[in-house]
Amino acid sequence: MRADDLTLERWDRLSADEKERTARALSLPTSLTLKGIERCATLDGERLVAVFARGDAQFVLLPGGEVVLGHDHGVPLELTDEQHASWDDTASEYELELEAFLGQVLRPLHTVVLPPALVERRSTLLGYTPIEEAHEDACSNRMEFSSGGITAVHGGRAYKVEWLTHAQAAEVVASSGFVLPNEDLWEHACRAGTRTLFRWGDTCPADCYPIDRCDFDLHRRPNGFGLAIASNPYEWELCDEPGVLRGGDGGSMICGGAGFFVGWLPLASAYCDPAGAEWREQPIPDTRVRRVLLLDL
Repeated sequence: MRADDLTLERWDRLSADEKERTARALSLPTSLTLKGIERCATLDGERLVAVFARGDAQFVLLPGGEVVLGHDHGVPLELTDEQHASWDDTASEYELELEAFLGQVLRPLHTVVLPPALVERRSTLLGYTPIEEAHEDACSNRMEFSSGGITAVHGGRAYKVEWLTHAQAAEVVASSGFVLPNEDLWEHACRAGTRTLFRWGDTCPADCYPIDRCDFDLHRRPNGFGLAIASNPYEWELCDEPGVLRGGDGGSMICGGAGFFVGWLPLASAYCDPAGAEWREQPIPDTRVRRVLLLDL
């Protein structure tokens, strides 16, 4: 099998049986086993994806080939009336112009050729080590800073927290036989073949943030590859280049009170936080990674 045979276009044309035979024919480490072929929802229907397992972790076969990425800055973004109103509030307060702002935070339109890969279904948070049961205030989540380090309480459990640098995180990933995705591969994994602003479409609520409880839940659903990705701006993910963080902004927009529409933008498929460069060599708060196995066919 050649990489040219495993493009997204050709994969989508295969039957379920053909997809399973293709997945089984891949030469993979023995620690990875085919879990099965699963259905996932796309913007215009559904897609069958091959899911592999390694212990408790799951990986999805991501077809490669020529893909279009980034945001077309030559085409004005069409916002709903509610999104426009939210943006106008932000623009008037911070003296911003929409297209100029989008040019700073959304990667430009470009075409690349990517190899097929196995991509981890859910990102992994590094540096959290359980230390004890948290009996007091078990239902509250908090983080405590002291001379002894950082302690987090989450889900009734206490953890010793260590923020890792990019180099340290990449070393952890490499030690398990994987790599970090480059930002093109990450965006391809997030888009799952879409060309909309967000992986679920162009719209978002203009009266709440992604972390708020509301009826809108498209960002919490798996994407068109069955991946849990770009759902919470606080949960940014590392790419292979130091300082490139995707899938969020660490919560900066929300914490800064920049407005609801702008608070959703870090979940846009082409969003890349300009402030990520600050973390090239510094320990990154809540170091989150998504492991990748590039397929050499």
